[in-house]
Amino acid sequence: MVVLMCVGVGMVWNASADSKEKASSLVGTNFQGESINVESFYRDRKIVVINFWETWCAPCIQELPDLEALNQKFSSKGVVFVGVYQHSSKEKAQNMIAKAGVTYDILHDEMQSITNHFKIFAYPTTVVLDSSMNVLRKYSGVDADLEAFLIEQLKSIK
Repeated sequence: MVVLMCVGVGMVWNASADSKEKASSLVGTNFQGESINVESFYRDRKIVVINFWETWCAPCIQELPDLEALNQKFSSKGVVFVGVYQHSSKEKAQNMIAKAGVTYDILHDEMQSITNHFKIFAYPTTVVLDSSMNVLRKYSGVDADLEAFLIEQLKSIK
């Protein structure tokens, strides 16, 4: 039995240099039905932010507009945002994304490869990866410090 949680108060895990998890061949399906490999988001990018969310998770829905604002702010700086959902229907996910005004890519993780790889057990969870696909940060809950973390990471990359 798998228990999934929707969390309002978060917990952060910062990966150390020696214990970074590698993101390899992880595939989801976009709203157009195309299989997309997570690695494809790395073309000319410095950081990839993957947000795991569900339509039934109130904190997930609450943070969607904030994530879109960060997407708008950081996309020209080499940061790409990707949303991943697993349990919700495509129609519910599309409606929620449209209501929130989200423009970044959304993937359905029907085969659970992305969700299992990052050991996602609570929603929302945000994973930040560097250009080598190493996990820099994993946060369960609404990540109020994500913007500051991205600024710090971009400064260290230059």
